[in-house]
Amino acid sequence: QEIILGAKAPQRVKSVSSYQPKAFTKAVDAPDLDRRVTKLIRALARDELPEGFHATNRCGKGCIKLMANDELVGKVLLHTNTSQTVVTLEEKFFYERGVLAVALQKTILKPQDFTRVFVVMKNTGLQMNEETR
Repeated sequence: QEIILGAKAPQRVKSVSSYQPKAFTKAVDAPDLDRRVTKLIRALARDELPEGFHATNRCGKGCIKLMANDELVGKVLLHTNTSQTVVTLEEKFFYERGVLAVALQKTILKPQDFTRVFVVMKNTGLQMNEETR
């Protein structure tokens, strides 16, 4: 998790219009989301099915299992080092739009070695439909 804060204080701008910023009606509880994401990664690693999730193994090439509920999608990917040299994996290699967390079973792979990669993302409704075709 990375947070970058600017060093400059915001400048005051004189308002010409009557713009009123919207107030959030529901507070975002980040620690609760973090807890749910962590629980899902643990369930993926332990090959468990959390309550409220459904699972499929029809999730595309390199994907072993996909679990989803209305909010989150968890995937277990199988990544193989097909090169002739030792490869060091980093979580950032598996990030794409909507990904909330990535965990690696092993980070250093010898030639032809493999590892499981656990990916948790927001459920936009598209992942399940695209990958189960």
